[in-house]
Amino acid sequence: MRGFAVVLLLCAGCMQGRGGGGGDGDSDADADTDADADTDADYAVQACRDFGDSLGDWAVSCGGDYSETYDAFLEVVNGDCENVLSVRDREELEAQCFPWIEGLDCDDYTDENFALDSSCVGQLQGERL
Repeated sequence: MRGFAVVLLLCAGCMQGRGGGGGDGDSDADADTDADADTDADYAVQACRDFGDSLGDWAVSCGGDYSETYDAFLEVVNGDCENVLSVRDREELEAQCFPWIEGLDCDDYTDENFALDSSCVGQLQGERL
């Protein structure tokens, strides 16, 4: 089941933890900022689900198991896409990473030297990832 190992490798590269801080120290957040944060978090969770779904579909197209692949992906995000808090670059994820995943073939699925495209690296970010 070498393809399954490739999926785990692929998923491990898509995650990036976030350290604390990063803000400018201002305490002038308003309701609009909070709404944007909620929207960003919702987008990140859906992007995570889409990422896992794309990998599951790829596995099926190569004779693998969707649920097994999706579950392996969830292990990388600590069991739940709700752990994904943000996306590094939405435009890159949608315009480059997802199409790249959709273009993968079964040779990639079984390739032990498979490398994640840079457009996918570190896209899904969260505190506990």
